[in-house]
Amino acid sequence: MCILYADIFTISIKNSLFSEFPDYLKPICSLSFTIFLWGTAIAFLLCILKSKTYLNLFSKAGGGLSQSNTVLCVVIVLCMTAVMWIINGSFKPLKELHWFLGFGNMAGWTGFVLQNTYYVLEMLLALMIVHYGQIAGELLTLKRNIPWGSVLLSLAWGLPHIFTKNLSVGLFSLVFGLALGALYMLTGRNGRKALLYMSLAFIL
Repeated sequence: MCILYADIFTISIKNSLFSEFPDYLKPICSLSFTIFLWGTAIAFLLCILKSKTYLNLFSKAGGGLSQSNTVLCVVIVLCMTAVMWIINGSFKPLKELHWFLGFGNMAGWTGFVLQNTYYVLEMLLALMIVHYGQIAGELLTLKRNIPWGSVLLSLAWGLPHIFTKNLSVGLFSLVFGLALGALYMLTGRNGRKALLYMSLAFIL
């Protein structure tokens, strides 16, 4: 779970590495560094766990989506998008694209693509917390009807935002963590589909 905060832990490293770079390269290099760090950590963890079939994040064991669950997933994504719109004062992707384009077209689009790659990786890490947290909770308690993964993600990913950001962002992140966990459960614990909905909710 500490991997989720790698970008915080490595701020000083990134500052020292890229402080002398031109302004338009700093966000690109910083994002590339974090993406490499997270991507390597994710690949390592998935490689370790792939032989344990009962822990396989992307196994075909996940069920399909019923029509009602699909609607609920879309509603959750739309609700989170609306809340993010209110918080950011505009549509989040457009606001971020506008900021990146301030560094020029080539650097702007490159930074925007890297930013969204970063978001997908963050959601993959969040999905891993939900997935393995759910399995651990069920193994320890033998109760499958409790969303252990959602609670763990909310506490491990959402709660710390109170300290790294502020109270309002932290409380929103708590709810957002529960919503992401709900998407996982609604997709029938299907890792691929859950990652799609979680990424959409986070990016939009």
